[in-house]
Amino acid sequence: MSGLGIETLLKRIEAHIEDRIRYSPQSFLVSNLRHRDILQSALSSVERARISLSSDMSEEFAMVDLHQALQKIGEITGEVTIDDIYQHIFSHFCIGK
Repeated sequence: MSGLGIETLLKRIEAHIEDRIRYSPQSFLVSNLRHRDILQSALSSVERARISLSSDMSEEFAMVDLHQALQKIGEITGEVTIDDIYQHIFSHFCIGK
């Protein structure tokens, strides 16, 4: 795999997330210890995915970490499944060609 388009994919995912949550470290408070631990675990998984991609590792390694992050966040929200993410990615990006 050449990794062609991965940088664009990551930027679009980041923009999509920012549009959805308008993240700012000063804008929220996590008052539930369980939620804080889950969010820290999810953040660690996302960071591992970023490192994998920036190290030119196969995209599959990043997908495993992103899947773990999604599962963790789903423990809080119960709203998103991995199938939702796959459907969004594959409907908007040409991957694996």
